[in-house]
Amino acid sequence: MKVTRKMLLYIIGALGLIIIVYSLIRQFTGHGLGEKTEERLMNIIIVIALGLFFYNRQLARDEQRAKETKERAEQSRLEDEENVDEFNPEDENLPHWERYKKHTEETEDDDDDE
Repeated sequence: MKVTRKMLLYIIGALGLIIIVYSLIRQFTGHGLGEKTEERLMNIIIVIALGLFFYNRQLARDEQRAKETKERAEQSRLEDEENVDEFNPEDENLPHWERYKKHTEETEDDDDDE
């Protein structure tokens, strides 16, 4: 099972809720863990929450990069489709620069007609 960003945010929220509930129980009942244990527990929860938060940001960055890469690939694919020349048997023996030159001259002539 893959960890999603939404799942990480729920876990971070649950850790915050644990801190709040523990503080309320300690305040109203007077029962709590020892001072050293309580301090360690709170530090551990905060460090875990910070680690999850930074991991969440890393996942967001990776998703953004993947999205940008996909968009660039799609853009280049569309550009390649536009630049595909139709095969002309007469051009088969010409060097590639002559084929390109002939193609650009034709498009320039088409532009002049308008």
